[in-house]
Amino acid sequence: MANCAPATASSSEPLTNETLPRTCNNCYLSYKDFSCYYSGHYDRLIQLCQDHGLLKKQAFCPHCGKECRLDLLKKGFRCDRSYAPYRKKAKKRCDYYLNIFKGTWFSRTRLDVETALFFVYLYVSDFFSYRVARTELALSDMAINDWSSFAREVIVHWCIRHKKQIGGPGTTVEIDEAKFGKRKYNVDRVSEGQWMFCGFCRQTGQFFVVPVTDTTSKTLLAVIMEYIVPGTTVVSDCWRAYDCLGDEGYVHLTVSRAINFVDPVIDAHSNAIARRWSKLRETTARCGRRRYNFVGYLSVAYFKLHFQDPKTRFHAFIKAAADLYPPPL
Repeated sequence: MANCAPATASSSEPLTNETLPRTCNNCYLSYKDFSCYYSGHYDRLIQLCQDHGLLKKQAFCPHCGKECRLDLLKKGFRCDRSYAPYRKKAKKRCDYYLNIFKGTWFSRTRLDVETALFFVYLYVSDFFSYRVARTELALSDMAINDWSSFAREVIVHWCIRHKKQIGGPGTTVEIDEAKFGKRKYNVDRVSEGQWMFCGFCRQTGQFFVVPVTDTTSKTLLAVIMEYIVPGTTVVSDCWRAYDCLGDEGYVHLTVSRAINFVDPVIDAHSNAIARRWSKLRETTARCGRRRYNFVGYLSVAYFKLHFQDPKTRFHAFIKAAADLYPPPL
């Protein structure tokens, strides 16, 4: 089977089974391409889910061991084997049936496959909102809220599976802490919220962001040792919690942003991490945010920044959903 060739909205060729082959490898679909090719085509939607591991491609009858036929009308696999229960009697059909959605990610919802997949595409896009979901998919606020929770669950799982260290000898990682929250009466500094800790590697562009309970030296050092390879050059501000980095196998440089943004002597700066904070604040949900769901909101922001091209996020999401909810054997 061929790999999935890129298909963009600007392509002059229509989307066909030839331009979107089976066994997808990093789908590259715009919203226009996705809606034009899959909307109203139930067989294509099922094939899309099968190619990405969300649904079974085949099933075997437990009675006769033969491969079952996929019945799209009945939404399941059916065995058509005929047998004679007694000699010299008319043959009967086995008629074994297995729902294709049983035990999969779709078994938790009453939405049809098309609506569920279109919601996912909207959710991982840059223009998702409750208003857009209500208008485009005719969903209630309760349904949108439930499916947003399902989607965050998948993305949190993806973030856990793809956690790895960044940096290394010869590389520079900028680190910083910040508080996400709100100001009391919209004045003074942030008084309520969640402390976050972030690191960004200049050479590779890799980064991490994790919630922390406080900004003490013990807490931050544990995160640094978990996410940054020893021997890395670490650039931070002059917060005293970082003073111990030189004793833990890191090359530690500091810059005081109260004096200058780039140290004129050692040329240390933290401009990259400042831009990363700006992107995270833009991507993280601001309205209707619950503290107990903050890890989910943060994971969604990290997921979108990791896949900066919106056309690749849908593929990554449904592969993560298939990894979290693999079809039963």
